[in-house]
Order: sequence, then structure tokens, then C-alpha cells
Amino acid sequence: MQRLPEISRLLKRKFALNNQSVRAEFKDGCLYVFCEAHAPPEKNITLAAVRGALVGLDAPGILNIQVFGCAMGYPQPVWVGQIDPKLLRAPRQPSVDGSTS
Repeated sequence: MQRLPEISRLLKRKFALNNQSVRAEFKDGCLYVFCEAHAPPEKNITLAAVRGALVGLDAPGILNIQVFGCAMGYPQPVWVGQIDPKLLRAPRQPSVDGSTS
């Protein structure tokens, strides 16, 4: 996926202040996002942050997004969540004549 470096930058910027490391991988149409911290990141907050970082991203090759919450030093994720990529599309803006584009 050509947009993976851009996606990684967006996610790293979003999580930089939260003392979490984040990395993204892409395989077979799925974007895998790994969020890691000393204590496992809270699932709902992390999913919302990932969703917020990626809103408006135009990446038609992404068919699924899986997010993993990991605690540093543990080999298995504490939780796994999914985000529907359709929810990331930017809302259509009304045109001057009132129709949506």
C-alpha cells in the first residue's frame, strides 16, 4: 500500500502525547494498527483516536481495519477492535445549489 507511510505519520502524530507507541501494517486489504503502552491503552478511547486520525483518508485499498491494544513486554494483545473503513469517509459538503457533491 502506497499510503502506509502517510498513515503511520498520522497515527504517530495522534498518539505522540499519550506515551503510546503505534505502528501500522498492511496485508491483504487489512490495515493493522498496533497501539502499545506500559499499561494497556483503553479500548474505546484508542479506537476513537485511531478513527479520528484517519477520517477523510482516501485509501480505497483498505477493506478492513483492525486495532490491537498491547501492553509493553507482552506478546499477545490485550484487546482487538475493528473499524469499518466506510466510517472514515469525509462527509459530503453541500454545493452552492444545495446538492451534495
